[in-house]
Amino acid sequence: MQQLVQDKSASAYNSVNQVLGAKLPASNSLQNVAQEALVSLSGSGYGVIGTIWSLDSVSNMDLGIATATWNTDCADAIPYKYTGSESPKQRIFMDILRDAMGDGAEADGCESVLKYCQWDSLAGVRARQICPETCGCDDPGAGIALGGLNNGCSPSCTRTKAFKKAQSTRQCEDLGNTSQYWAKWNSALGNLSLSYPKSWRPMYTHIRREVGKDHCAIVGNSDIPAWRHICEKSDYYFLKPLVHACPISCGCNVTLHPHCPVSCRLSGNR
Repeated sequence: MQQLVQDKSASAYNSVNQVLGAKLPASNSLQNVAQEALVSLSGSGYGVIGTIWSLDSVSNMDLGIATATWNTDCADAIPYKYTGSESPKQRIFMDILRDAMGDGAEADGCESVLKYCQWDSLAGVRARQICPETCGCDDPGAGIALGGLNNGCSPSCTRTKAFKKAQSTRQCEDLGNTSQYWAKWNSALGNLSLSYPKSWRPMYTHIRREVGKDHCAIVGNSDIPAWRHICEKSDYYFLKPLVHACPISCGCNVTLHPHCPVSCRLSGNR
């Protein structure tokens, strides 16, 4: 704490660096800057209040904005598999993941956080923030069930080439009952329920059963309490709408919806 309060080297040298204040390797081009600036814990903050990068502003930053700030390209920030040659910045992200996973868990790359990709927990948020490609944040057909702007997936994920390609190549038609999407969505919802108390899980079992029984035919005939309109995000369960899977049933060929495939926009809808 004394170092944070008293050290002025970081602001004096304006050396906010790429590894959140950690000491840079000898090969780094910033080695000509005074070493005390490179290891300053204050290197990631600029003032206490009143600026965008102040400690107050950063600590109260919206989750979606924070994710977009630190992962602007919606790319995995650490390797899929740990190799031992990671950069200091990658090792810091792995430490952040280990801390979120708890219980002495080892984050050996994005592969080790796959089971958390669907969780509504700190571990789940960190998994999607740091490993968005592995978790499928850049693929509308990946089956991620958890919705909202603050679920950990960077807002930039919807602007990636992969996401745009998936949206542009998706035909304006409902997915059939045998589509792999339903199996992925069902698995995702089941995994999501594991992050909640046991007393909550029957609700999600009911949702899985109803959607699995009717698929896109459930539109307009939903028997899911608090989520009668599955073409809209569920504010109660915090689930994504099923528009990508059911564009026709959800009326994409008549009225545009943010989750509608691009092909529906070109099919003469109003």
